[in-house]
Amino acid sequence: MNKLQLIDKISADIDLSKVLPSCTLGMLIEFISDSLKDDGLGAVICFGTFSVRDRLIACGS
Repeated sequence: MNKLQLIDKISADIDLSKVLPSCTLGMLIEFISDSLKDDGLGAVICFGTFSVRDRLIACGS
């Protein structure tokens, strides 16, 4: 599910326009991003824990 699909689902479930879910989701993503920039960790209770880590470059064939 991508961001637009999530906004559509939330909007349909609460029977509101897409404005409120879009703003709320945007704020959540901004909060997580800011937390990751500050100390490399971000957590939202009952939603998930996020962290920054180094990964190897994937090489396709």
